[in-house]
Amino acid sequence: MKRNWNIGHHFKIGGFVTINPGVTQNSFVEIFTYTMIGSRTAGKDHINIEKNLIIGVESTEIQDIPENSFAYGKPCILHKANLCK
Repeated sequence: MKRNWNIGHHFKIGGFVTINPGVTQNSFVEIFTYTMIGSRTAGKDHINIEKNLIIGVESTEIQDIPENSFAYGKPCILHKANLCK
């Protein structure tokens, strides 16, 4: 994990996660293993960021994002699924 990121309460994080500078995650968020979150990304309360996932720079997460995928945008939407299969 890199410097200058903010998290809310009841936040859970798995192993081998990269959180880049400027990321803000709200409360009750869970980030699973082998995930990379791009700089200046924001997340809504009560979402799960599944394993083997890449979230692009300056995205806004408003819903759960499935594992093994690539998502980005405002709002953050799925662009490629099943990257590791």
